[in-house]
Amino acid sequence: MRVVVLNFDITWWLAAVFVFDLTIRGWAIVVIPRNRLPTSAMAWLLAIYFVPFVGLLLFLLIGNPRLPRVRRRKQRRINEYIRGATENLEFGSLRPDAPTWFTSLVRMNRNLGAMPLAGDNTVTLIAEYQESLDAMAEAVRGARHYAHIEFYILQSDAATDNLFRAMEEACARGITVRVLLDHWANRGKPNYKATLKRLDTMGAQWHLMLPVQPLKGKYQRPDLRNHRKLLVVDGDVAFMGSQNVTDSTYNLPKNIRRGLHWVDLMVRLQGPVVASVNSVFLSDWYSETDEELSAEFDVENIDTGPGDLDAQVVPSGPGFESENNLRLFLGLLYAAERKVTIVSPYFVPDESLLLAVTTACQRG
Repeated sequence: MRVVVLNFDITWWLAAVFVFDLTIRGWAIVVIPRNRLPTSAMAWLLAIYFVPFVGLLLFLLIGNPRLPRVRRRKQRRINEYIRGATENLEFGSLRPDAPTWFTSLVRMNRNLGAMPLAGDNTVTLIAEYQESLDAMAEAVRGARHYAHIEFYILQSDAATDNLFRAMEEACARGITVRVLLDHWANRGKPNYKATLKRLDTMGAQWHLMLPVQPLKGKYQRPDLRNHRKLLVVDGDVAFMGSQNVTDSTYNLPKNIRRGLHWVDLMVRLQGPVVASVNSVFLSDWYSETDEELSAEFDVENIDTGPGDLDAQVVPSGPGFESENNLRLFLGLLYAAERKVTIVSPYFVPDESLLLAVTTACQRG
């Protein structure tokens, strides 16, 4: 019997691993707590300390809660433009019966999202799913200049066919139709390729939002998505809310089989606030295409309209440095004097929001 003995020195391997492990841990302590909630920072630190290599890999893939720096820089540039164009507009309500805390929250929203308060708007709530799709189709059919359409999910199917036909008719009349749809949310849907083909055929200008295409040099966290759902026609009328452009079953076999349907709400807006909604679309269009449509930023005309409602658009998301919506929610909860009503299908409050809710309860 022949015995082979392998004799090699693994000391330097152990030393290298030890040094690398210490480097990861030291780096984590310095970098991870920056601009993160304490609970989030602690979770990442524990992951990296207990499983350093796996934890580091996960952190590099999904650990950044913000979009890439270039995207945030574009958003700041748009915000500066909007602030400059609307610097002479009033911060406070145009109504004498507004609560005392209203002006301070308007000012905060302006500082965070740049949009001014717009007075005298008309708002119509649409609670029926198909009714909102048909109302948007009617608005597009009346377009004289452009239709801007931005939805997290946008599919051509039986329920949305009326809206798509309205878009086709608008393109045929020479109307500019611009469409934004989220890449990750749509790519796995059964009508994805057919939808893109229909957009191409009609002549619409369309782009995917936040594309996850690493082979094309386009990558950001797959879970950081653009969930906006809005439509603007000629700067005169806008729609926004929770509803996507797809069948209420989302064309999922299990939903169809069980008779399950999404329940969503949309609002139809008319008045000066429409310019703010359009500014949100144009900001996202610029972020995805580098195309500046400054001639269509009509924010300098935000002042008053024929309606009776004050409104302020508060854009939020990973393209902003601050959590705009969360700060607004906290401000409203702490300012509440009589009653708070929260309606959301996804109520998973973080520590700060849960504290604000329970504090409001304890204040009676």
